[in-house]
Amino acid sequence: MTTNSKVIPIELSGQIPNGAMVLVKKFAADETIATDKGTPVGMSFNVSDQTTAVNLNDGVVLEEGDVIVAFVLSGGNALAQSEACTVMKRVPVNVEYRSNITTESSSFTI
Repeated sequence: MTTNSKVIPIELSGQIPNGAMVLVKKFAADETIATDKGTPVGMSFNVSDQTTAVNLNDGVVLEEGDVIVAFVLSGGNALAQSEACTVMKRVPVNVEYRSNITTESSSFTI
């Protein structure tokens, strides 16, 4: 996850109750991780045992060093939480092509 991420992919497995939701929060590096702490950054409702994508709420900015955790909630109770993921600064990459690419190309040099 990087500072320019707008979507958080989450893979769920196991028995997820009907109507369960995923709540994603960000925490400072030294902050206690708990459902009643942190800053909500996105939610997904009626999730199931599959991969889901949580869009960040409008105006959310991820900073380098923020810690992201997803919680699975049902009936207001936390059923599970993800491992913490630290946001990394996105490093721009410039690519310069050194050879032409054609429809017959099977490789090229960067």
